Amino acid sequence: MDITPDGEYFEEPVVLNAEQEFIWDVRKEALKGAKKIAKKQPVTFLHLGDVVQGFKHTAKYVSASPYAQQCIANKNVEPVFDTLNVERTRFVYGTMAHDGTYHDGIRAITAHTKGFCPDTKMLRHGLIDVGGTLIDYSHHGSGKGRRTWLKGNEMRYYTKSIMSQELKRGRKPPDVMLRGHFHGFHWETVRERINNQWYTTELILVPSFCGLGAYGQQVTRSEYMINNGAIMLDIGDRVNVHDWVIERDLRTKEVI
Repeated sequence: MDITPDGEYFEEPVVLNAEQEFIWDVRKEALKGAKKIAKKQPVTFLHLGDVVQGFKHTAKYVSASPYAQQCIANKNVEPVFDTLNVERTRFVYGTMAHDGTYHDGIRAITAHTKGFCPDTKMLRHGLIDVGGTLIDYSHHGSGKGRRTWLKGNEMRYYTKSIMSQELKRGRKPPDVMLRGHFHGFHWETVRERINNQWYTTELILVPSFCGLGAYGQQVTRSEYMINNGAIMLDIGDRVNVHDWVIERDLRTKEVI
């Protein structure tokens, strides 16, 4: 919002930059693909956290206005409900750097979404039983590994630990675990044989719908490959995973 010389207030028009245009196009393709698979079947929409940018790590492509950030978050999720038959929605707490000390961003988007999807909740860590298939989901978890030759090793040990923890308590391990936070995309399958029975857990690191800002480049030690997109779990007799993910190389390339 700005003010004219004669004291009148007006809203400045919002124009997407090139990065935002690209990610918005990826999102539209993901929704189109999900619609083709789901048709009119009821869908559960899971958002794995960090619904707003927040103010700890500012980024030039996101407004510093709390009101504007919330409007951006609301507009980001609304097309999901316009496209799919969403039966329930779950928003997961992300990191304090983005969600804020009091989780204001996720509280606000939960209240907004309840207007058109009454079965909407915010939570820290979820476990959904879909006809006997257990889906465990949260924001934080395991990264895919800091080096190419280590890719997936951290995820496998993380998964084995959770499987062992559940089995020791006499509970079935999750069939699928979904994690976010690391802005990557990787999928590991772990099998454990306990008391003559095989158990299998899939751990999927879900990609983001976010560009790589200066802070992200710093903490990843100049990561130049980035994945953006979404996944969909189609659960029947087995779990089918569909993804709409674009991988990009962000280096400036020259031939001299």
